[in-house]
Amino acid sequence: TRVAVNRLWKWHFGTGIVDTPSNFGKLGERPTNPELLEYLSQSFIDHGHSIKKLHRQIMLTSVYRLSTADSTANYAKDAGNRLYWRASRRRMSAEQIRDGVLFVSGALDAKMGGPSVALTPSTTRRTVYGKVSRYKLDPFLQLFDFPAATISAEQRFSTNVPLQRLFFMNSDFMQQQAERIAQKVQEEPDNRSRVRKAYRMIFGRDPNAAELTTAADYLTAEPLRAYEERRLADEARKKEIAADPKKAPKPSPPKSDDGMPMEGMMAGVMPPPPGAEAPKKALPVTPLGRYIKILLSSSEFIFIE
Repeated sequence: TRVAVNRLWKWHFGTGIVDTPSNFGKLGERPTNPELLEYLSQSFIDHGHSIKKLHRQIMLTSVYRLSTADSTANYAKDAGNRLYWRASRRRMSAEQIRDGVLFVSGALDAKMGGPSVALTPSTTRRTVYGKVSRYKLDPFLQLFDFPAATISAEQRFSTNVPLQRLFFMNSDFMQQQAERIAQKVQEEPDNRSRVRKAYRMIFGRDPNAAELTTAADYLTAEPLRAYEERRLADEARKKEIAADPKKAPKPSPPKSDDGMPMEGMMAGVMPPPPGAEAPKKALPVTPLGRYIKILLSSSEFIFIE
């Protein structure tokens, strides 16, 4: 019971009351608050070992609602934050990132149960239903520190590497979900109103004056206008080829509407295997969608403050 309670606590706070989750013996770390561990363990037993109730109990505490604001005095006494005088800033897990993006775009399939599915740009089921291979872990899950499926994992480690940023910049999945959000805010009368609505959907707050100005400058920037002109020219070329197939260029590797290779959640980031097919009915890329992708890629969205 203590082990289970400690692991749930560690999941929420980044560190456990005992920070060696698989070693409660003499060689393991001593609990920072043994009374708290005993109290939560007894409460867990009293509630029939209900994980849902334990989650609720932890998340209703004042310590869970602390901010990440620093304090010089507290830092001098407890640099490792083992006594939880502030919240620890943590990056969301692979599942949380993917499900969070799908939820904001309104595409998340919340249906319970059913068979596992391959994680692709067009798959909208929760990530918990994604296929996990013991032989070859999904590259997206691996990129965001999903543990090896061949062994029991006592904890997850969080990394911050350049390829993660490249995923947010180039992923077909991210672009398509950003375009879904762009469609939802498109009904607003002007760009500033669209940006405000996007901020409320993604961050749960309104943008400040500087953020609005930056967004307006981005959406009217010369490179984006040039990009839009190229996109319209490409569409016209496709119609011309459809009318006269002889004008079609020689076959090339399959690509998406954004000119990126296809393969699973990493489509657009990693080269596709031979014979890979582009997803059908991909939403066209727009300047507003590209801006919203930047918001989805921001630390404010990816990290838990």
